[in-house]
Amino acid sequence: LLSLFSFIFTFIISPLVFSLQGLADTPSTPEDGSELKVESWIHQYPSKEITTDFSDALQCFTGTLSDEVQIRGYPEEAHCDFAFGFVLVYVFSLITINHAVDKICNAGAIKIMHRGISAGIIMSVVLMTYYQIFVDDEEYGLFPNFYHVSCAAILVMGSEIYHRVSLEKPSFETEYPPVGDLYDDE
Repeated sequence: LLSLFSFIFTFIISPLVFSLQGLADTPSTPEDGSELKVESWIHQYPSKEITTDFSDALQCFTGTLSDEVQIRGYPEEAHCDFAFGFVLVYVFSLITINHAVDKICNAGAIKIMHRGISAGIIMSVVLMTYYQIFVDDEEYGLFPNFYHVSCAAILVMGSEIYHRVSLEKPSFETEYPPVGDLYDDE
């Protein structure tokens, strides 16, 4: 049921936020100025072309999208080489994580699950920092790096402090009287 509502929500919202993809392609050189030029990025992915773009996405997924459209069809070059594999790995990882979390919760290990969340936060910050240093060509400066690390530290500390406080176990206080024999002939 939750998946159905998520699908409906995505179906309604996706045309509204489709044009926000152009934000990723805004020029970031000092010569261009620091303000966002809405007229430059808002028209890169117009919502009226969402059906064509969805069709191209399906062709990219199946590997039938032409090289011409991949190179010149969009503001950024499309890479459809391993799209099917990426999607399969993504779906498999979601199913695996969902199954693992379900098993952890049913086994009563919810008390230590926050440690895994903290480890995930730390690992994601380390990997994003690695990407920024070794893969990305942009130098963001000391303040954004300090900001990312401090936000991660606050998240981890908050999670640890929250889970140290023992919460009382939920109890169900409603008691139902036993039902006697309803069909007794007496």
